[in-house]
Amino acid sequence: MAKRYRILIAIIIFLQILYFLPYLPPVRNWVAHRLESAISDAGYQLDYVGYPSGNIWTNTGFNFVKLEGNGLDISAQKIKIRYFLPNLIKRKFTFNLFIDRAVGEVNWQELDFSGKESLIKLDLRSIKLSNSSLAIRDLPYTIPDLKLKNINIITLADKYLVSGLIASKDGSAQIDAELGLEPLQINAKFKDLDLRSLRHWWGGLESGKASGTVIYNNQEIIGKAQVTDGELIFLNTDVKAINGQVKLNYPDVFLDLNGQTIAGQIKANGKVAIAEQQWFGDLEGDFPLKDAAIWIAKDRINVDLSDWDLRGEVNTKAHVNGWQDVNVLG
Repeated sequence: MAKRYRILIAIIIFLQILYFLPYLPPVRNWVAHRLESAISDAGYQLDYVGYPSGNIWTNTGFNFVKLEGNGLDISAQKIKIRYFLPNLIKRKFTFNLFIDRAVGEVNWQELDFSGKESLIKLDLRSIKLSNSSLAIRDLPYTIPDLKLKNINIITLADKYLVSGLIASKDGSAQIDAELGLEPLQINAKFKDLDLRSLRHWWGGLESGKASGTVIYNNQEIIGKAQVTDGELIFLNTDVKAINGQVKLNYPDVFLDLNGQTIAGQIKANGKVAIAEQQWFGDLEGDFPLKDAAIWIAKDRINVDLSDWDLRGEVNTKAHVNGWQDVNVLG
């Protein structure tokens, strides 16, 4: 009986030593260095201030962190890694990443996660960014530079689930997307897109919202959106209360919209041919005759019609086209 107690006590002491061993600074630092080595093998350099913190069996935290390499240049006030330490025995490090107060840049064209073969295989399951702002540079298809804010990323077998706020210098949108990298595939839903963020292509946009979907697959980009409460300066005219549908089949965009000018209601159907650098469409509306005449004469003929006695209503139709210059027929 005494022998059994001695064996039991020995087992308990051994388990306690095994549990508390990783808390010793030399062991904690060894684990941290193994993580740094795996990150370095992937082509990135990790630097931080002070010593790692946390329960070494399940999580490690780094303060004032800088991560550089292969298209990434990010600084964060804190990065926390959650994992299960015994997985290192299998040379596989499965982990979740939490990043707080990060700033920096991601260069789309330079991203490369292939790295070299490592003794430890990194298996990233999710990323959560809070109070963070990352700029995305050198995106394809003349997309303006973007920023990601408060992003959640969950990794699955062959794709990533991404949600959060995406913003350009003029506006933002809430997104939920599925992202595959090899080959690149995107299936995204966006909500409350600020139409001002599209000024990169259409400078006259003043306000409004849009919600819809965008799909990128095998060099094909298609999408659709519902526009609400838009405002646009077009041909020196302020068009408000713009509502309707926009469809994308890159490189073409199709518009079916209606709005309100100072003279009355207007309907528009059109197409933007991005590859041909041309847009064209048809406008129609019922306006007071005097308002229509003043609008037609504005900046075209040197005649002041404001004092003319013009009465009645007119159905106005016009075909417009252009790119840098605008042509109006009608």
